Amino acid sequence: ESGPVIEAARAAGVPVHSWSWANCRSPQEGAAEGAAAAQAALAIGAPAHWVNAEHQWAGGYMGQAGAPNPLEAMTALVAAFRQEAPGILLVFNCTTSWISSRLKGLDEPIAALFDVYGPMVYSSGKEGGSKTLAKKWARGYGNAQAVGIPFAPMIGSGRRDEKGNYWTNLSTVAELQASQPADWIAVW
Repeated sequence: ESGPVIEAARAAGVPVHSWSWANCRSPQEGAAEGAAAAQAALAIGAPAHWVNAEHQWAGGYMGQAGAPNPLEAMTALVAAFRQEAPGILLVFNCTTSWISSRLKGLDEPIAALFDVYGPMVYSSGKEGGSKTLAKKWARGYGNAQAVGIPFAPMIGSGRRDEKGNYWTNLSTVAELQASQPADWIAVW
């Protein structure tokens, strides 16, 4: 299904990254998911792979217990991925302690496992959630700087939800980029 999209992106000179959801509820599950993600990334020739682990891994919200040791489970995922696909950059795109208090004190150690820090900085509101966007961006920028890796925030697409709120504010993104520059900006 993605073949024509990948071909069009490559023809336009746009890099094609891979992305995967990870439950990562244990080191064993994380390792299996990391190996599978690496195979998919290799299959499309991705220069970078985005790892998205949320409530199943982090726990503490949406009724999920999460991995008993989230750092250990994520370390297993990253190690398995790197064993299979050592030349592909790994991008963090997971839940942080902003959402799950179980990760308090772990944001930087988890970020240090990755090559690029790409947190979701989604926001919504009548004005596109400028304040929330700025807070999340600053926090992600700080985490990336603290561990010395590139910062690649994932912003909302600008879509409008059923309440009439916009998901992101591009003028705020431009202001943030001027003061706390991202190496890449991804749009979901």
